[in-house]
Amino acid sequence: MKMTNDKWPMLNGPKGFSLVEILVVITIFGIVGVLATQGLFLTFRGTRKSDSVRQVREELNYATAVMERLLHNALSGPGRVDCPVSYAGLRVEYTDLQNQSASFSCEDIAGVGYVASRSARLTSENIMITDCNFTCNTDVSGSVTSVDIQLTGQVDEVSGFGSNETEVNTKIYLPQTY
Repeated sequence: MKMTNDKWPMLNGPKGFSLVEILVVITIFGIVGVLATQGLFLTFRGTRKSDSVRQVREELNYATAVMERLLHNALSGPGRVDCPVSYAGLRVEYTDLQNQSASFSCEDIAGVGYVASRSARLTSENIMITDCNFTCNTDVSGSVTSVDIQLTGQVDEVSGFGSNETEVNTKIYLPQTY
């Protein structure tokens, strides 16, 4: 006598999963895996972009801080700080405390641009200066009272993340002698 379970007919059939059921489960796991991978990729990409923006901002802030300190320490008086017209806003010249001529300039803006102080770089080699401008503001006697500095840069190696340019603007007020 064969025992059957009329109350639960599914228990009488074959045990296990059909091929269709297994394929549906594998497809669902595949879709979930692709979505998780995409989310992870976007997170890593956003982190890398924010790190590059932070690095550029730190470098530009460092360069402007050095310029501000040295221009504040420049000898005061007429002609001691100047933005020569021939350099079209890419250079500031000043006389340092040792009465030596010195300058800040933006070099190779069309290529891998950088900010220089005399012959030394103020920005690292992986930071590219894409735009730079120095503007000297004068009083009625022609003495420079302040210098406006605008620097725009980006990390040279990061690409494909949209614009990662960062801009820093500052105004340096020079000590006045009366």
